[in-house]
Amino acid sequence: MAFNPRHPFKQNLKTCPIYANGISKSLLWTVYFLLFTFLVCTGCGYQNHSGKVICSVARETTISSSVTNEDLSVSVPEEIANNCMAIADMYKDMIVNTQTVKDETIEEIEAILVNAGYPTVVKEGIYPEYLANSEVLYDFWDQVTAKQDGEIGIVQVRENGGFSYLYFRSVEGSGQCYSVFVDWNADTEPYFSMCEELPVYDWELTENGTFYYQTYPPDCHYDDYARLLLHPIDQAYYDLMLTYIEPIGYAQNNMFYCDWSEQDFGELCFNDLFGYLYKLQTGRKLDLNQFSYNGVPWYYLIPRDLFEETITSYFSITKEALRNHAVYFESQQEYAYADNYLYFPDDIPDMIPMVTNRVDNPNGTFTLSVTVSSLERKTDKLFCHEVTIRPLADGGFQYVSNRISYLTDYGLPPNYPRLPEEIR
Repeated sequence: MAFNPRHPFKQNLKTCPIYANGISKSLLWTVYFLLFTFLVCTGCGYQNHSGKVICSVARETTISSSVTNEDLSVSVPEEIANNCMAIADMYKDMIVNTQTVKDETIEEIEAILVNAGYPTVVKEGIYPEYLANSEVLYDFWDQVTAKQDGEIGIVQVRENGGFSYLYFRSVEGSGQCYSVFVDWNADTEPYFSMCEELPVYDWELTENGTFYYQTYPPDCHYDDYARLLLHPIDQAYYDLMLTYIEPIGYAQNNMFYCDWSEQDFGELCFNDLFGYLYKLQTGRKLDLNQFSYNGVPWYYLIPRDLFEETITSYFSITKEALRNHAVYFESQQEYAYADNYLYFPDDIPDMIPMVTNRVDNPNGTFTLSVTVSSLERKTDKLFCHEVTIRPLADGGFQYVSNRISYLTDYGLPPNYPRLPEEIR
């Protein structure tokens, strides 16, 4: 997919009034999915679960699986069907409950598939999943880049003990994909619950070992690309990301988007950070019903002591300096805070941070190097920044500084303060 650098991030429905007035992103995605499913079902041979066929693919080579339940029949290409049944046979005896399977059992199943040589998506606890036996994908990618014919089937065990089978085929460098789901019926017999043929609009294997692929049309209202990590991540670095980066994130605040330090907080917006830091400190989401609400322009009023105690727990800033830097109403002794639903971004993509290095500094602080990847940009390095943190004696910590250390030609994704411009 060719990107236009003049329009690095596409517009989507996050800017429409229905989103801004409080419908959640997950609900919006559900609407998109149902609409997409309706369009496909009415125009591409799909039927619902009461029908006969969910997906009719490669008609000249497909067979109707003889392994079905009484409610569902799915056509699957013969080679793929044989591969899937062979996989199911390898661990059929381990399936007792066809609704959920213990994590330990899933790990055992994954080990069986990995030892048998199958490219298998595995997950270790809270850490991101990755592809075991990834050398098979590297070999496949060599065929793709050489414009040769090749194929690869990737397995992922699901919570119910079934599995998904993602089959890629390269024909002279062009891609085709089948997404197949295998489940277990009440008699613990495998059956195909879904088969979908998808075009591959784009794919790429990066030097860092990330396989990006795009099987839905560009400009659909979800991330353009899916990805597979071909190597396990550094768990210690991931723990650092979970502790110091994820609680703040990259949406609806500018903490990691600008350069600032304790000597000069620059454009850092403390008002937008209040809700994130409150949750980080208390473990609870901020209940806005307890605060006064200003109608037009729209914002809440946070009592001075609560706001200042929360912010100064994570930043070394005097209360006087905070009042001068943030939006503060002296006469009311309150700070302004805008609700997320009143936030009107352009198009802010989902971003995935990864800590890549830690440096302990002589003054007792430490600096984390963070690389931010983007599915919409098909890149492992959209931008990088360095965050310095000060551990505290009571087990807490403070953010000391942030510095943007690397930018692509796309620049930083758009990010604006949530507070109404009239009071900033």
